[in-house]
Amino acid sequence: MRKKSLVTVKTYVKNLILHAHRLAQRTERPSEAFARIKIDSRKLKNALVASPHQTKNHRRAVHLVKRGRSHYNKQIYDVAADYFHDAIEQDNSYGLAHVYLGHALHKMGRREEAMAAWRRTVTVDPHSDAGHKAQRLLDKSKRGLVDTVAQLEEMTRRP
Repeated sequence: MRKKSLVTVKTYVKNLILHAHRLAQRTERPSEAFARIKIDSRKLKNALVASPHQTKNHRRAVHLVKRGRSHYNKQIYDVAADYFHDAIEQDNSYGLAHVYLGHALHKMGRREEAMAAWRRTVTVDPHSDAGHKAQRLLDKSKRGLVDTVAQLEEMTRRP
């Protein structure tokens, strides 16, 4: 077993114990625990059955996302977006690359493209943390749009 796979298995077991503990203490609902365990199970499966070609491309994508995040944190959003695009070319199913691309585009004022990137995250990696985060961002954007439309309608009704 590869070292990374061993770490993945250890993390999976640690998370199972954590969720069992939370269930016993009643600090987590069963539906939440099972949803998280399902996500962790998929991650474990993907780590154990990934082909060497996929793993190599994924490693490149992870590296590119790290470089993109570095530029994003320096507020160099256009360069960050380029790195995120390159990461997506390496591994289109890497949800974090799509989420971060959405963040960079959003910071650059390209809201529609940002939302499209977040929608792609939900499509390619719906059960990951990135997929859940993207869905929350989309929901928040939708609520903001609905509020803005309501405010505009209210303003047009006033004499």
